[in-house]
Amino acid sequence: MSEDYGRGNTNPAAVEQMVLRDIHDLLYSMGKDITGYGLPEINDIGESCNGVLAEIRGELNVLVDQDHLDTYTSLNDEQRAGFDEIIHHITLSPSDDISLPLKFKRKQSPIRLSLAMTINKSQGQTIPNVGIYLLEPGFSHGQLYIVLSRGVSKQATKILVKPKKEKKEVVPIGKSIRNIVYKDVLDS
Repeated sequence: MSEDYGRGNTNPAAVEQMVLRDIHDLLYSMGKDITGYGLPEINDIGESCNGVLAEIRGELNVLVDQDHLDTYTSLNDEQRAGFDEIIHHITLSPSDDISLPLKFKRKQSPIRLSLAMTINKSQGQTIPNVGIYLLEPGFSHGQLYIVLSRGVSKQATKILVKPKKEKKEVVPIGKSIRNIVYKDVLDS
């Protein structure tokens, strides 16, 4: 099984179901007769677990379509269309031991980043707001161009560059990144 499916998911049965679902969808999209392949049966009503794709429908009240709850099987089609699982906010506040001039609370949703795109996968896609995290310089001259050209404007593109020590100088964060070009090719 792919390492991507197993990340953050300790339930091997759920990982197997995700892989089978992807194989099923691939064969179906190719117009193949799915019944002709000896695939195990796919359990569409699996458990709620890490890796289950869901859709966020709002910002403050986060609603997630979740087809993997036990009650889902007992609902009719109309009830299923309106069935949402609410992910509750976690309220965080400083403890009473800390003396602060004001009291405050912070609400946080237990959701983490679910979409990250590699430079090569971003080709041909325009993205309204782009965040670029470069731990190392791009592999080639074209990669940096590709990732920078995905954003719709300079204001909507943010870059985080890890500071590098070059010749006893520290390049300040966010100021520059090395443009890797094979110089022998340019000289010939």
